[in-house]
Amino acid sequence: MLKRATSLALITVLMLLAAMPAAASGETFTFELSADKTSLDVGEQLTVTLTVTNNAGDEYGLLAMQNEIFFDNTVFEVVSGSVNTHGISGATTGIRSEENESKFIFAVVDMSLSNDGIRMDPGTTVLTLNFRALSATNTAQLRNENSKILLADDRTEREITDGGGGVITLPITDPTTPTTPTTPGDAGGTGDTPGYSFQTGPRGEIIIDLPDSPLADLPDIHKCYAFTDIDGHWGRAAICFVIERDIFRGVSDTIFDPDGTMTRAMLVTVLHRLENTPAPREAYGFEDLTAGSWYEAAVNWAAQNGIVEGHSETVFAPYDNLTREQMVTILFRYQRFKGQNTSASGDLSGFADSGDISGWAIEGVRYGVGSGLIRGFEDDTVRPQGSATRAQVATIISRMMGLDV
Repeated sequence: MLKRATSLALITVLMLLAAMPAAASGETFTFELSADKTSLDVGEQLTVTLTVTNNAGDEYGLLAMQNEIFFDNTVFEVVSGSVNTHGISGATTGIRSEENESKFIFAVVDMSLSNDGIRMDPGTTVLTLNFRALSATNTAQLRNENSKILLADDRTEREITDGGGGVITLPITDPTTPTTPTTPGDAGGTGDTPGYSFQTGPRGEIIIDLPDSPLADLPDIHKCYAFTDIDGHWGRAAICFVIERDIFRGVSDTIFDPDGTMTRAMLVTVLHRLENTPAPREAYGFEDLTAGSWYEAAVNWAAQNGIVEGHSETVFAPYDNLTREQMVTILFRYQRFKGQNTSASGDLSGFADSGDISGWAIEGVRYGVGSGLIRGFEDDTVRPQGSATRAQVATIISRMMGLDV
């Protein structure tokens, strides 16, 4: 069985790529593995680079890329490395080990959601790894396998050739006596989980922090591509933003239902996830919550912290459609619960239906307008009594978290 040599946040790119048809064009790609030495001594370091070239020799738009570099972990250990993401906003690395063999897993994904992808030049070095030699052998080997590349123009996987550069073989000699390997880095790691430094380079490259993943806040990147009903939707960028962070989930494995109505329980559950699902102190007193349901703990937690109120002391109505004035009022109270500045107060006189706003919701709606969370509709209405859609709530949550949508 595979065991974890380090904690991982690995991308599910294989599932995405496996679902794509083969390219109709003859364009192929080569992943070439090269090293800066042809031999080395125990204790010395070897720098290995991974370069991507297409046979057309032209610039291309990258959507996703994956590689796995295998090595004998009694012969090599990874000391450090850098992922040159060239503007790609999602990169994940990790190591998995089985007995004496380990594989360094490297994946990058364009999270900009642009149809053009990230423009990549042919012959681009995308990965640099520094290995340390641990023991002597005549045939130390590093090999690159399971390469995948997906282009943005048609989201189609391209054929991969190894270009004669898929394997590096070289001798390692021990000039003195067997050397006990030392734990690399200075981040305090020991044993099977060594420490590594982490920083961002001047071109945006990510210096690898293997134990915790360089972008641990972007797990399972491109989960949004599983949903078949968001392509071309006006809210797609925000929908993907919240899906990738596991703030929202679909109504099924393939349906997000962006124009479906949001319920009161759904929004409270979203905020509960943002807080890492803390346990409520006790049941709040609502009698219409189903025991053990997906929303029960979230509703009790939110009510205890003044984020939501019920229709009465005993009725929450979890399955009622969420109105837009309820939505912005709940988010206003959530921001206040978080200790955020909630002093923004927008002018509501420009909205033709401002008179429809309930008295209890005016403060929250003013905050929503003043803070930019809500912007109204093209007909100069705010539609306070209208039902909030899942795409609308995803957009406003994304704005609250700093995304400009």
